[in-house]
Amino acid sequence: EPEESMVIATPFDKPGHFYYNQKINCLRAKGEVTYDGRTYVFDPEDSFAVLDWGRGVWTYHNTWYWGSASGAVDGVPFGWNIG
Repeated sequence: EPEESMVIATPFDKPGHFYYNQKINCLRAKGEVTYDGRTYVFDPEDSFAVLDWGRGVWTYHNTWYWGSASGAVDGVPFGWNIG
């Protein structure tokens, strides 16, 4: 399982407003989803998930861009996160 996680505290310009979150990439995923009559099976050997947990006091108007991916590079788990 993952050996590292990322924890970030992001302040907003307005006093007392912030976002605190933790992201964990490369979690092994197992299960299945059926959509539109087709079943997709996820095997922990080649399926990964990302946990994105957060709490905070947000401003009313904001824009947030986020991207994250998990997978394997040459058999080694590799994950990245931006935003």
